[in-house]
Amino acid sequence: MLILYLIVFIGLTGVGIIIPLFPFFGENVGASPSTITLLMSVFALGQFASSPFWGWLSDRYGRKPIFLITLFGSSISYLILGISDSVLELLLSRLLAGLMAGNVPVAFASAADVSDIKDRSTVMGRIGASFALGFIFGPAIGGFMSGSDPESVNFLMVSIVAGSMSLTAFFVTLIFYKETLPVSKSKKNINSIKQDLIKNVMKYFFLPVIGILIFVNFIFVSAGSILDSTFALWANREHNFGPREIGYLFTFMGIVMAGMQGLAVGPLSKRIGDEYVIYLSLLLYLLGLILLIISSGLISILTALVFFPQLFLCFFIFSAP
Repeated sequence: MLILYLIVFIGLTGVGIIIPLFPFFGENVGASPSTITLLMSVFALGQFASSPFWGWLSDRYGRKPIFLITLFGSSISYLILGISDSVLELLLSRLLAGLMAGNVPVAFASAADVSDIKDRSTVMGRIGASFALGFIFGPAIGGFMSGSDPESVNFLMVSIVAGSMSLTAFFVTLIFYKETLPVSKSKKNINSIKQDLIKNVMKYFFLPVIGILIFVNFIFVSAGSILDSTFALWANREHNFGPREIGYLFTFMGIVMAGMQGLAVGPLSKRIGDEYVIYLSLLLYLLGLILLIISSGLISILTALVFFPQLFLCFFIFSAP
């Protein structure tokens, strides 16, 4: 399990480097704010489309091959990002990155392979903490490298460092990760793959409880994506924050998220139940948005940001059956 946590942490550190800074990548090639947000949505679209596919393949061919493919693909996406000098190239890099980010469910599936039902919440919480640690160190590294002036950012170097994280995770997986799901099923033809995939995905939407959870999950992840795609632009325009300051703000959110995952998920779930944790998380996130709207300085922004990571409590509740 330690190796899995390490793989998740290293991979998410690369993602964390790029997310707070991507709006400045867009501005560097002349993209408008509306175009930048659309480019970021392409990442989410790719992840949405590929997650069931990678999960399906990992159930049949094992977790390790999927980790290797997606981590290597992520490193390629960062290289394309670094050398991009047009909106179209940024689009290609973000789409590829999103498709490769579909390995997130595979990490949870791998954790489920080696954990008992009674320990599932604890294990998922630790996976969540690994995610959070990636979002602590990633934005801090990206912010430190970028400086306070968007005009002086070395975009290629930032992308190379982010890509090196994916390559490091690739080699850690290749050398140290032991397959958690033995491959015992024969390969099927591509038509059977498509039919089974669509049938299995659609099946869950019509289950009484799971379908509702999927819908709620979709809504709150959409809210988080809106924040990710607009926060840097808003902070730069409204408060004159540069890449370094914005990276550090994302690091602050990562610290809060890690604290919640490490200290709050298990105790809260046991004390008030998963259902009420979800209610509480959504209400706290709404409160954070309201506080951010009326914020007037760094202290009030930090106060608002304290409430944003609470939304991710829901994600890990959903991921721990």
